[in-house]
Amino acid sequence: MAPKTVKDRNTQRRKRRQGAEKKVHEMGSLCGFDTAMIMYNPEKNKWYTFRSTDREGWPPSMKQVVSKPP
Repeated sequence: MAPKTVKDRNTQRRKRRQGAEKKVHEMGSLCGFDTAMIMYNPEKNKWYTFRSTDREGWPPSMKQVVSKPP
């Protein structure tokens, strides 16, 4: 069932974003991966990012992400 009000939609979006961040964090810690997540909200024109490490140069640039692996 779709949310009926803007407040309900924003609440649902926030909860889903937090759930997705939790899954990305779990993937990184359980599998030993460096993980990053980028989401865009066009209604607010806002980017949300999450990364599993504070290592310099991480996450890679968008060009590196979409290019083929070496």
